[in-house]
Amino acid sequence: MHIRRLSSRRHFILGATAAAGVSLGAPAILRPAARAAEAALSPYQEAKINWRQCEGESLDVAIIPATFFKSLIAHGAEFTALTGVKVGFEEIPPG
Repeated sequence: MHIRRLSSRRHFILGATAAAGVSLGAPAILRPAARAAEAALSPYQEAKINWRQCEGESLDVAIIPATFFKSLIAHGAEFTALTGVKVGFEEIPPG
């Protein structure tokens, strides 16, 4: 059985170059995304509500595999950014 050696110098250089490129380009990519997230949360942040009163807590939500729950999962990151509460979703079979 032939085992490929993945730890060659060429693979290391390619990986290091890719990592450097990602780390240098990440701020330019993430900055507009962060601004968009802040804009989406601004109406909630303007309300006189202490959204961070349960910061650091976690919440697990059991859902059935349905399309309307997929949109709920998509808003999990926004909820965490607003409240500081980590949300986990677990799909369970219906019935």
